[in-house]
Amino acid sequence: MKVGKTASAMRYAALNLVLGTTLCLPASATTLSELRGSWALHIDGKAMMVLRLADNTATPTGEMVQPNGMSVTNGLFSVGDSNPDIRRLSRFEDKGDYALVTFRDATGKTSDFELRSKAGRVEVAIAGVPSGVGLGPWIFDRARPNESVASDWQPGRSYVVGDTDEPNAEMARLYREDQEARQKTPIDWAVVLPADESRRKRTLELIGKGLLHTGADFREAAFVMQHGTTSDDYLLAHSLALAAMAKGDASAAWIAAATLDRFLWSKNLPQIYGTQFKEDANGGRTTQPSNDNLIDDHLREQLGVARAVP
Repeated sequence: MKVGKTASAMRYAALNLVLGTTLCLPASATTLSELRGSWALHIDGKAMMVLRLADNTATPTGEMVQPNGMSVTNGLFSVGDSNPDIRRLSRFEDKGDYALVTFRDATGKTSDFELRSKAGRVEVAIAGVPSGVGLGPWIFDRARPNESVASDWQPGRSYVVGDTDEPNAEMARLYREDQEARQKTPIDWAVVLPADESRRKRTLELIGKGLLHTGADFREAAFVMQHGTTSDDYLLAHSLALAAMAKGDASAAWIAAATLDRFLWSKNLPQIYGTQFKEDANGGRTTQPSNDNLIDDHLREQLGVARAVP
């Protein structure tokens, strides 16, 4: 992970775990005997990083293993591929309340970390990086016997420590009901609109409780929320669609565009993708005003966003 020299750069750069200065934080004493063994940073129940330390020689030995091309930006992990990137221990210094360690990759590039024993676990911090910038510290648990870095990480999506890849069945049901209500003709809006409101209320509860995890969860929530009635409903739906895309659900690109159009329309501003239209009493469509000079056909094709046809 590449760490910039300023706080701003650290917040916004995709990082490759490289730094050399140290930052001392109050903690209990940390010794090699406490750190000895194998430790893993788990995401979605799988090992994203594995730390191994031993002292069976005069000099401590060890390694840090992570997926190839792993980066962290504002707390979001991503990988280049799932092949292991093995970095060998080249320095171990007992600093009293923490251990300063350096790992060296195959090209000679070094990464400095501070390790602290934390109630049977290990806190791993990038040396010199303060907390609160989305770069740890992270808690490594004791690794399972023979545990290695997982080999099924998906390039092009983000992962969050503490999250899971378990889809939310209730969110899937709410989305299914939302779509089925609009497939019946004619649509009985006296029935659909109150049901929409109930589905939005429950979706907000699921979001508030942190019960959405997968790209599909967030995409489904975006569809439910975009059938709201306020600008905030549409803006939240847009953010949910972005979360779905960050989770690797490329199919959420259309709903991300449509929700932004709907938000702009709610603010009496021209839409930019041309996805929104109004339907009159006879079922006819009228396309909403659009800023046709902003988004060209090539960009629209890349997003899979077609104009609404009146």
